[in-house]
Amino acid sequence: MTRGGFRLELEPEPGVADSGDLETDLTELFVALGEGAREEQVGAAMLIDELHEVPADQLSALVGAAHRINQDQLPVVIGGAGLPPVGRVLSEARSYAERLFSIHPIGPLGDAATRDAFAEPASALGVEYDGDALEYLVATSSGYPFFIQAYGKHSWDIAEGTPVGLEDVELAGPRAYQELVNSFFQPRYDRATPTERRYLHALADLATEPALSADVARRLGHENPGSVSPQRDGLLGKGLIYAPERGWLAFTVPHMGTYLRDLPQRP
Repeated sequence: MTRGGFRLELEPEPGVADSGDLETDLTELFVALGEGAREEQVGAAMLIDELHEVPADQLSALVGAAHRINQDQLPVVIGGAGLPPVGRVLSEARSYAERLFSIHPIGPLGDAATRDAFAEPASALGVEYDGDALEYLVATSSGYPFFIQAYGKHSWDIAEGTPVGLEDVELAGPRAYQELVNSFFQPRYDRATPTERRYLHALADLATEPALSADVARRLGHENPGSVSPQRDGLLGKGLIYAPERGWLAFTVPHMGTYLRDLPQRP
């Protein structure tokens, strides 16, 4: 740098996790975090949501960094949450990922927990649900946390007092469902190509989950499931469907089949 006849030559000082290589930098960052945590005699955790959405190169770097802190026995835990394809995505990122991570399916909330999810926050504010209203909400939400939020919100907005009755939640139901259509179902549907959408509709029209991939293919007019494997694989990669067992398919989110069957237009 030249200023007023003087020339100053400055070289950047090497630091930590600034090589430009993601796996190298992430590993150095985790090692530094783990060593600091060990000195303080505490643990550290990195928690990642929507883990199935992490790009393959970034996930590979994450698994590589996890391998290093595991080797060094550093007090760092990496945890994540994602849709059912997350196990497959991890194993495809690195062949040894299954040895580093434990996969624990969570699934929907049970009926008792779903009732509590609606009732307890309301009770803390002096509002109660009557029994029929709660049963309606349990059945409609299917124990899926985001659905519980949507139906709970609209029931709360509509009800004018306590207890929240069956009429209130029945009136709230269509409003909550429309919110789910706009913010949940349609954005997922829009991610699929036209041929993938036809595959989704064929799966939905079978009205059984899980369904045999061979039955989906036949509904599309193909006796050989391999004829439509590109569509199936594309949907698996996008997290719209998953394979609970070899040869079987299901939607990754509840009520997707109902949404698809109700669409007035199809590709």
